[in-house]
Amino acid sequence: MKRLTTLLFSTLLLCGCGQTAQKNQAKNENKKTANKTESARPANIVKKHINVPSNFSYITNLGSVDIYYRQGEYNIEVEGDSLTLTHLVADFDSGVLTVSTRLDNYSDINRYGNTSNIKMYVSTPELKCVSICANGGFEALSPIQTNDLQLGVIGTGHLKFDEVRCTTISLQSNNSGPIVIKQLYAEDVTLLSRSNATISLGLDVNNLVVMNEAKQKITLTGKAQNVAIKNPTDQNLKNLLEQ
Repeated sequence: MKRLTTLLFSTLLLCGCGQTAQKNQAKNENKKTANKTESARPANIVKKHINVPSNFSYITNLGSVDIYYRQGEYNIEVEGDSLTLTHLVADFDSGVLTVSTRLDNYSDINRYGNTSNIKMYVSTPELKCVSICANGGFEALSPIQTNDLQLGVIGTGHLKFDEVRCTTISLQSNNSGPIVIKQLYAEDVTLLSRSNATISLGLDVNNLVVMNEAKQKITLTGKAQNVAIKNPTDQNLKNLLEQ
């Protein structure tokens, strides 16, 4: 087995979150005044159940919602300010749950600023893909076991897993959102990135492919039987592994 060490490197990103939330640029002074009033009012925290009309295993976060995930039976609960929750949108289409927070003109609440303080608790029997496209996050509260898993971040939101067991996993980063997988067990791992994100992975894998394009700090610990570094631009990559 080969042992991995902390390194600085850059990676090639092949990631997309699909359709991004539409932003309407029209000025509306009445809505600006209303938003200021809403932000000044005391929070009234409530919890709500969201009906799941169809099965899904793909999750895309287009807004500033923090998603907490458990593997289990289908279920979605949300928690947040009663007024803010009226702007929460959960779309189900072709096996994909798309989460966003929109005003009446479809502009996202604080999409690139502070979070909306909405927490969404999601459970599904299987997880195949998670995409973070804004400043909302995704955190797994239970170990994940699946076949093929795709993870992508093009926003400033975070991805966090304690334990993932899968056959293949593709992890792609294109922004500053941190990515943490404390323990990853897999046959094949592909890591692609051109971001300045902090990425930390604990590995027990057979095959690891790293594609780099820009410098960033990535911490890899654990072991991999085979490692391929593509497009290396940093001398430190040569010292990636100890025999």
